[in-house]
Amino acid sequence: MDMGMWKIETTAGWKNSTLEFGAQYPNELAALLRNLMHYLAQLKAAKSHKRIEALYLEFRESGIVSINQSGMEDGLANSRLYVFPDESTRTLYLLCIGTEANKDSDLEYCKEFIFYLVNERT
Repeated sequence: MDMGMWKIETTAGWKNSTLEFGAQYPNELAALLRNLMHYLAQLKAAKSHKRIEALYLEFRESGIVSINQSGMEDGLANSRLYVFPDESTRTLYLLCIGTEANKDSDLEYCKEFIFYLVNERT
C-alpha cells in the first residue's frame, strides 16, 4: 500500500498476531485499525513522524510507536498495535498487535525486528 511517499510493509509477527487477535477481539481490532488509519493520514502530511501527536500514540524505545484503542467505544480491552516508521526508507513496518497482557513480549519482538532490520543494512 502506498501512503503518499510512504510504503507499508507487514511482518510475520503482524500477520500471526493480527489473525489471533482479531478472532478474540474483533471490536478492539476495528478500533486499532481506525487509529492506524488516522496515524497514516497524519504520517502522510507530516515532515517527520516525530512531530505527530495524538492521544492514541505512544513513542517507545528503538523508534517503536504504539497505537492504542482509545478514542473509540468504551469497554474495549486495553490493546496496542506496534509500528516502526523508518524515515530513512519512508517505510512503515507493521510489527504486531496485542493486549496489555502481551505488552512485554510484543515489545521484545519489535526491538528484535528493528535490531535485525538496522543491522541488515550495515
